[in-house]
Amino acid sequence: MKRDLVEPSIGKQMQRFYFDVQNDEAETDHVGVLCRDLDGVRACAVRTAACIAAEEAALRSHYHIIIIVRNEDGQTVFKTSLHIASV
Repeated sequence: MKRDLVEPSIGKQMQRFYFDVQNDEAETDHVGVLCRDLDGVRACAVRTAACIAAEEAALRSHYHIIIIVRNEDGQTVFKTSLHIASV
């Protein structure tokens, strides 16, 4: 059952978004994250990419990550990528 959460102070519905990660292999998000709007989605996607890239940068000199964000209907609403190349 789909539930919409309402933030009391604003009265705006929180929606669930799914953050799929593509690097050496694709990882599909089946849990999702509640975000208030697309600004929140963007911030979460960029933070996620940066955190994963920081971990991977310690292990290898070249790394590319793509975060694809889907809404509850499965539509892509945001996409970001990050490429790290150490010299």
